[in-house]
Amino acid sequence: MGLRIFLLSFFFFLTVLLHSARSGDTTGQLLQGINDYRVSLNLSSLTENENADCLAAQLASAFKGQDCSNTTGSDTVPGKEEQFPDFPDYLTACHLNATVTRDGFIMPACVPDLVPDLVLANYTKSQYNQKLNDSSYAGIGIAEEGNWVVVVLTTNTATGNYAPAAVASAGSFVSIADHNYVMLWLLGFAIYLSYSAKQYIVVMLMAHRPLISRSLASSAPIPMDFSLPSSSGEVVMAALLGLPSPSFSDLARSLSSDLSLQRRRLAFLLVSPFHFSLTLSYLRSLTLPQKTLLLARHLLSCLRKLLPSLSGPSHPLRLRDLDGALLLLAMCDAYGPTVAPLSSWHSAVSDNVLRSILSPSGLGTDAWAVVRHYVDDAVKCRQLMEALSDIGGGGQKVQGEAGAWVAAVVALPSVECRTGGRECVICKEEMEAGRDVCELPCRHRFHWGCVLGWLGKRNTCPCCRHELPTEDVFCEMGRLWRAAAKMGDQWTT
Repeated sequence: MGLRIFLLSFFFFLTVLLHSARSGDTTGQLLQGINDYRVSLNLSSLTENENADCLAAQLASAFKGQDCSNTTGSDTVPGKEEQFPDFPDYLTACHLNATVTRDGFIMPACVPDLVPDLVLANYTKSQYNQKLNDSSYAGIGIAEEGNWVVVVLTTNTATGNYAPAAVASAGSFVSIADHNYVMLWLLGFAIYLSYSAKQYIVVMLMAHRPLISRSLASSAPIPMDFSLPSSSGEVVMAALLGLPSPSFSDLARSLSSDLSLQRRRLAFLLVSPFHFSLTLSYLRSLTLPQKTLLLARHLLSCLRKLLPSLSGPSHPLRLRDLDGALLLLAMCDAYGPTVAPLSSWHSAVSDNVLRSILSPSGLGTDAWAVVRHYVDDAVKCRQLMEALSDIGGGGQKVQGEAGAWVAAVVALPSVECRTGGRECVICKEEMEAGRDVCELPCRHRFHWGCVLGWLGKRNTCPCCRHELPTEDVFCEMGRLWRAAAKMGDQWTT
């Protein structure tokens, strides 16, 4: 019971620090398009309203599955509660009431495949543009599900600002609570803050200030022996130890910002049962190979951020996929034989996150504490590759050949062959003097026509097997890992 109370109090304070973000490319483009439209009319841009986002998501889920027709979208009369039998439940789920939403306006639209230009036209070139032309609206919430997009407009008035109902009732909550219990709860939370205030600030406010620690300016090595890297973690740490102090400081600051985003997103899922349920449903809709690929893309992104000197294609995740990957990782960490229902998963993940934050390693605030998180993710990259190899790939290509990254091929230099007699090992023909040939990073040269065909199928040098970046997630993961091992070997020797 005490742990549950602490979790509730901890995440109540956490919600104050959270920021919501767009759930997909469609909503982001629509918001930008609507604001560009309003600016063209000399109107102020609409600002994102988190509670309107929540209500839009609830309504979009209700519309999902309905067919597009002439009586849907801008031809409907949106925002009427009788159209949504569960509308009061939607308000409750978003901590809203009818009073603060009265002046708002709800605009659903159905567009097959959510083509961005058509979605925007459904709002700027329909009866909805009368609302977009109205200067009384100041905020906006957007969500999409299936072929449906729901836009919710808000005002700055008390009857349309979508302020959470919890704010208005906070005083009454304390007034009816037992005074001694509340004081004891506050005292316990104060003790917790006094014990780990610095860690709390690092975890929850990282995005609002740079990571400042004396260890960032220190060139002293981490107190571990990496002379003979024997584990996956030591391989990565050995590669990092070769970095000069300024480079390591820049790396730590860059990682701290990204780690803050990850922790905020995971905390957002845990304090919002609705979004937790949506993300879990999204994960359950994916096949095993799709889940594996999602997890691999996230881990590869973490490995690349840890070793930015190793160039290669980026694999950015949409916010929905990022939430899914973070929740999937958290579920793997919290997995137990008794965890199965949604409520059990939520409880298990929450408890595990709390234990992690309060663990000795979680209480660290220096640069190594930030880097350590990404080292752990790098180790998981290796573990994922080994696991897939053991089960024959799990529907994914773990080993084998993949074509080189197009951008890496385009960036290859063209050099003049000054002396004849050298053979192109691909076609076995001589490279004539004065002819431009392609030079790979390993300094081996080939005919352009030969090497382009070769790199279209594989990302290795025909002579020495030097690896170029590839867009295949699993092959790229293996390439980066082998490159990190080489960096570690160079430093230790």
